[in-house]
Amino acid sequence: MNPGKVIGVFGSKRGVGQFCDNQALVVCGSEATLRKAMLSRGADPATMMIQKARMGAVVEALRMGAAYAFDQEAYARFAPEAETIGIPTQEFDFTPSQPGLIKFLILEPKPERAG
Repeated sequence: MNPGKVIGVFGSKRGVGQFCDNQALVVCGSEATLRKAMLSRGADPATMMIQKARMGAVVEALRMGAAYAFDQEAYARFAPEAETIGIPTQEFDFTPSQPGLIKFLILEPKPERAG
């Protein structure tokens, strides 16, 4: 795995939080798609700082229990890298229910069982 590989972008507000879909941090393959996702969910892109999502940071956050919402482009970058370190990937239909919308694959870490 290349920890520095950029797999997409995400939005954050300084000291306030990040742009999420429910509890999952939204990662899109392009700034344009991220802005479109923000607008479709009532967030103002002008109030957000767009940052790069790097593979190493995403993997570390997943291992600590964070959830992620990937668009098709970001997931296509994430999945091959994830497979090299044993993170299970899945097939997913990214076709939105309505034209113009963006469908996300939500990755939520499963808690490890004790014992």
